[in-house]
Amino acid sequence: MADVTFYAHSIGSDKSQWQSVKDHLVNTAGLATNLGSDSGLSELAYIAGLLHDIGKYSLAFQRKLEGASIKVDHSTAGAKEIINLFGHTPKQEFIGMLLAYCIAGHHGGLPDYGSVIDYETDCFLTFKLSPL
Repeated sequence: MADVTFYAHSIGSDKSQWQSVKDHLVNTAGLATNLGSDSGLSELAYIAGLLHDIGKYSLAFQRKLEGASIKVDHSTAGAKEIINLFGHTPKQEFIGMLLAYCIAGHHGGLPDYGSVIDYETDCFLTFKLSPL
């Protein structure tokens, strides 16, 4: 099976100029680490930076970069993963939810949390994080 490169950003049609998802995530994590250092949040910032665009590891997002006129939600995957990683204690759940907000809203703004009556509306974080 041939190696597949997943891209995060495109510049023109020459893929040799495109940025891979891996490079984008590692670079963003490094930048986030530096930005979080003054507040003592370097490690959490690193994790958020590393996970913020893992949803770009999808064939649908790759098709979008190649010009398909489709909407692809690439932020929710990282928010869900952070909840999986930080779900062991109440303190970790709280930190995971804060990071999930940051990841889920890194392009469109922070979503409302929502409630049981809002559950089926996809603009709320409770819906985005719900199992399919």
